Amino acid sequence: MKIGNFVSRVLKTIPYGSFVKMYPSLRNTQLVDVADAVYYERFFKESKLISNPEGCINKALKNKKYILIKEGLWKYQVVNFCFVRDMISNIIWSLDCGYIPIVDVYPNDSDYYSDNGRLWDMFFKQPLGTTEFDAKSARICPLKTSSIKPSMYDVKDTDKSNFWGYILKSFVKYNDSVLKYFDEEYKQLLEDKSAIGCVIRSTDYTKTKPKGHPKQPPLKDVFSKLHEVMQKYNVEYIYLATEDKNIADCFKKEFPDKIIENKRHYFNELFDSADLNRVSQVHFSRQNDDFLKILEYFSSINLVSHCDYLVTGLCGGSEMAIYRNGNQYKYSYVFDNGVY
Repeated sequence: MKIGNFVSRVLKTIPYGSFVKMYPSLRNTQLVDVADAVYYERFFKESKLISNPEGCINKALKNKKYILIKEGLWKYQVVNFCFVRDMISNIIWSLDCGYIPIVDVYPNDSDYYSDNGRLWDMFFKQPLGTTEFDAKSARICPLKTSSIKPSMYDVKDTDKSNFWGYILKSFVKYNDSVLKYFDEEYKQLLEDKSAIGCVIRSTDYTKTKPKGHPKQPPLKDVFSKLHEVMQKYNVEYIYLATEDKNIADCFKKEFPDKIIENKRHYFNELFDSADLNRVSQVHFSRQNDDFLKILEYFSSINLVSHCDYLVTGLCGGSEMAIYRNGNQYKYSYVFDNGVY
């Protein structure tokens, strides 16, 4: 028997609560891959967050044991879906252990935010709505991330997609000012309109081709599918979420007077001219730019989640839109062109 299989069998015999508490220590050893696989398998079978989520939350609130999530897998300068994904994994582990999680991550070496507030609080309420707590008595979360976090291909699994939708709805709630911005854009752009949501990435995604990430579909394939869906379901508009003006121009040429976009700055010209590798490196000449860029992006994905139909490439944005939508699209089609 291989050592990994033996260790896996041993870890599965440990009572679930005890295993979850020892999991962070296992992640600091050569057994990290085995520990990750066992936690992922056992979580969806044994965690109270699956079988009795309300009871799990109420227990944490009753015990009033706080834990500070102070870091993720990367040193984040901005909020993005990668940051949200890592925070979700740490929130889940904290709740699994009976703690009230406080996301206490601050921007790392960022010159672009106008203040030094928590990254999470810029856009979200704390997972359990906590505003006051005794920081001195709070434990520091020992994890940077865990194996319990959304995977892009979970959108193809209805049960997993519904679960991540529940997690976002319950613990990743936008704060009041962000919701106000979302509501205003929705009323201005989409209210009372029949629209297909479409997310197409470019810039850093297609330039660096991140290993294991889904390839974006050719525009001709996207256009063909959009024409088919518009005709079949009598849909009048397409809501387009993209950071690339060239892509937006192609859509507008193919579907004149049918394309809806939210207020945003396109990234491709600055990205290409400066030969950058990450879209987060693009900065526009305006106050509080990093906050506004993410606010506009989050609002765009929120609008996609409120469309009646979906035809999209697969990326972090379309993944989050699907979870936020709660599998309520009248029709959805996600391109699967393999991975980089």
